[in-house]
Amino acid sequence: YTAHGTSTPKSVQLGHIIPHPQGKDQTAHIAGNTQWIHRDCNIIQGDKTEDETLKALAAILDSHGWFDNSEACP
Repeated sequence: YTAHGTSTPKSVQLGHIIPHPQGKDQTAHIAGNTQWIHRDCNIIQGDKTEDETLKALAAILDSHGWFDNSEACP
């Protein structure tokens, strides 16, 4: 538990879709650019867009053979 609520990997947080839609010094949490997101997913996304995050995750999976070898997937 934290002052803002729970902080388990699956706890819900407010996340951004585009990291800095109005510039680097402005908040990303504006109407139309927010969504509910798991804490772990929010940490993984960091300062990337959704598309950049998905591409980075796909590259990680690909480098471990998950796309080339169906046996690698649980």
